[in-house]
Amino acid sequence: MEEAPKLEKWPFKKAELMVEEPRVDKSFMISFDAKDKNQNKAYNRAIEKICLEHKLNPFHQSGSHDSVGYQAWEIFTETNREVLLNLIPEIQARAEEIHNERRKLGLLETDTW
Repeated sequence: MEEAPKLEKWPFKKAELMVEEPRVDKSFMISFDAKDKNQNKAYNRAIEKICLEHKLNPFHQSGSHDSVGYQAWEIFTETNREVLLNLIPEIQARAEEIHNERRKLGLLETDTW
């Protein structure tokens, strides 16, 4: 039987989350720059879940669930900067939780989600 990966392997990498102001054709957005695939998946999942839990309607505007680089979630529900800034600590914590759970299950560095 294969041994589960050690928890020290693939540690959680915190991303800088930003709240982008509305533009002519966009509402408020929560964005980040994903450095690797595992970070990308954890943050995209966390942003979507936390926004939905707070009755916000998120739309994955830029990037993809499987690529690195710039990711942006447009919030279609009427909101303000302060509300979104207050969600950032919760999103950070949820992303770390998602990452660590996947790590315990041995699902990191794979294409399985």
